[in-house]
Amino acid sequence: MEVVKVEGTEIAPEDATLKAGWISSHRNRQRKHASNASASPTGQGSASDTPMLNGSAQRLPRKPRQPRLPDDHVKVVICSRDGLNLSKGGEAQLRDAILREVDLHATLLKEDIYRTCVEANLIVVSTPYLSNAEIYSPISKLQVETETYDVRAYVTSPENTAKGVIHNIPPCDSPEDISASLVNDRNPTILQARRMGKINTVLIVFDGDQVPFHVYYRGAEYKCYLHKKRTEVCDKCGTVGQRSDVCPKPNAVICTLCGTANPATSHPCTLKCLLCSQAHQTGDKTCPQRHQTPRLLIYRRQEKAKLQQQQYLSTMISTQDAHPERQKVKPSDTPLPQYQSNLEALWLTQPIKAATQESAPGAPIGICGTRGFRWYPTFGSGNPVSPSPPLR
Repeated sequence: MEVVKVEGTEIAPEDATLKAGWISSHRNRQRKHASNASASPTGQGSASDTPMLNGSAQRLPRKPRQPRLPDDHVKVVICSRDGLNLSKGGEAQLRDAILREVDLHATLLKEDIYRTCVEANLIVVSTPYLSNAEIYSPISKLQVETETYDVRAYVTSPENTAKGVIHNIPPCDSPEDISASLVNDRNPTILQARRMGKINTVLIVFDGDQVPFHVYYRGAEYKCYLHKKRTEVCDKCGTVGQRSDVCPKPNAVICTLCGTANPATSHPCTLKCLLCSQAHQTGDKTCPQRHQTPRLLIYRRQEKAKLQQQQYLSTMISTQDAHPERQKVKPSDTPLPQYQSNLEALWLTQPIKAATQESAPGAPIGICGTRGFRWYPTFGSGNPVSPSPPLR
């Protein structure tokens, strides 16, 4: 088998084709980990092995998320076709339909996870074995009950990776030329690179959670941009987060300008975006929600917020150490006094002032306190004295 020689690594010809999908990224990562393990027998991981936080930019109430799939698994996405509605079928039934199309021993299926994404009308198969993913990816049809539907399967990019894009790549460059032009010692570790459709933009998968500002393509310096995934909107039913080619309602009709379902021929049409509800066409370039916030940015914002909080707390502690008189005493730090009765508590806690005129022994005397004018009995010389505690 021929091997394309490039500076820094080796890439097989089948890894550079579009048909292979992102599965070659998993192969290249395994090759790198194997070489690192042989070079460093201590088994210490690199900074790129740190799992990224999968946070959310929105703080709106929503239903609980499904458990996170293992980061070291290979994910295979199966897109439904021909109006296959995954919400009407059981998860076990769909799993059996997948296994009928592949030839895998039962012992290799124990750790595989089959998940149905009803909102996007997709099936995600998570497996720890790359060999299983290579068997799942060629699936082209599924038989559910008595109907047979066409499907398309592909392997997603690995976890703990970052994606960047570069523009104005020569249209005559083949996938092999793109890989050979990008994989070199001057660029960070690149797992895979391929052209996005038929345009002159190349999508690059970097190992780790960093996207460089510039990359070198055959020695020419290109500015690298962080890849932002576009928010999908179905043109048939108007569902946000779902592609039109996997729509379970192929016969549905919706106006793409105003979002009216089953519109008449001459209906009053007012521009309304299905993403932000503003007065422009859905997915317009000016829409603030056209692209999803990359999880890399979300992770960086969370880390920045944690750092700012730690700096604020350290500043407060240093200020209190420098000025101890400014420290606030907590209520729990001062023990509460115990009083024999409510009257004794009144004498000892409230500022009082006795009347100026002398009173006969045993006669009541007026006391002016902060809560008004009250009368209390006096004993002996006429000064207010705490009475003896009542009998229990």
